[in-house]
Amino acid sequence: MSQEVQQSIRECGYVLVLDEVMECVTFFDQVTECDFQMLKDCGYVTQDDGANRLSWNANHTSPYNGKFNSFKRLCDNRKLVLHGETVILQEFPSEFLGAFVDVYVLTYLFQGSPMSAYLSKHGYRYNMLTLVDHELRPWADYCDESAIKSQYKDLIKIYDGSMNKVGHQSGRRHPLSVSWYNTQVRENTSALRTLQGSTQNYFKKVADTPAKHNAWTTFCNYRSRLKGERYTKGFVAFNCRATNEHIEKRSMAYLCNVFPNPVISQYLNGQEIKVNSDLYALSEMLQWIWRSQIRRYDPIHLFIPSERMRSLLYLWLDTRSTPELIQKLS
Repeated sequence: MSQEVQQSIRECGYVLVLDEVMECVTFFDQVTECDFQMLKDCGYVTQDDGANRLSWNANHTSPYNGKFNSFKRLCDNRKLVLHGETVILQEFPSEFLGAFVDVYVLTYLFQGSPMSAYLSKHGYRYNMLTLVDHELRPWADYCDESAIKSQYKDLIKIYDGSMNKVGHQSGRRHPLSVSWYNTQVRENTSALRTLQGSTQNYFKKVADTPAKHNAWTTFCNYRSRLKGERYTKGFVAFNCRATNEHIEKRSMAYLCNVFPNPVISQYLNGQEIKVNSDLYALSEMLQWIWRSQIRRYDPIHLFIPSERMRSLLYLWLDTRSTPELIQKLS
C-alpha cells in the first residue's frame, strides 16, 4: 500500500469490496521505546501534522539503510501515528480508501465497529444499504428484524443455570474480561478452575454433543488454562469472522466478556465520535455465534457465563431493529 499503488488505484477507477470490517488501527510494537526515542533524538523521525503522524526525515544528513528499514517504510507510507508520548499505532491510511471510486463493506452492526469511528474520525461519511430481491436498497427502510429474530429465538437455546454464577456482574467488576482473567492468574484464585469445570460439565452433561460438534472460545492467553474433555480441539478465536469452516458446530461456549481496547478507543473517540462498547461486544459475539450451524437455520446450544454478554444477546433477540437497539445501548 505504497503511495505509488494508491495513485495507480486512483487513476484506474477501482471499486473496493470488503468482506467484513477492517482492523483499521493496531498497536505497533516492532520498535522499542528506547529505540524510538533514539530515532527522534537523532532526527530520523518527526511528527509531521496535528494528527501526530510519524514521518521519516528525508532531509537527514545521513542516508539510512539498516535495522529500522521496515519502520522507515511504514513512516514513508504514512501508516504510523504517535498516541500520547510513547504509544505507536499502525493505522490503515485513510486516504487510501479515498483512492477508490466506491467502497462497499459487507457486514452487520457496522455502527458498533471501530471502523465506523475510524471513518468518522477521518471525515468520511457512509450510506447504510441492504439487499432486497437482489438489489441494494436504503437500510433504514428495511431494518425491521422482528420476523427473522422470532425464528432465531426458537433455534437458539441459551443455558440459564448455576454454572453462570462465575460471570455474575457486581459493581465495577467485569467477570470474564481480559482484566478479570489477568487478576485470577495473578492472584492464583480458583475461578478459572471453576470455569473450566463448568465448561466441561456443560458439553458433557447439558449439551451432550460429540466433540466434533462443540466450539468454544476465550482470550488466547488463557486458552490452555480452560481446555477440557470433549471440547479442546473445537477452539475458535473469539474475533473469528467471514468463514464457513465451523458450520457443523452446534454447541458453543463463549467464555469472554469483550470490550474494545481502551487505548485504541481513546485514539478514535472524538467530540462527536464514540465507540459504543456494548454494541461492539454484541457485534463480536454475534459474528462468533454465526460461525455455527445457525447460519443454515439449524438449532444451537449456547453457554455464555458472562452476565453482561448474555444480557446483550437477549436484548438483541428482543429488539425489533438496530436503530432501537442503538438507542437502548446509548
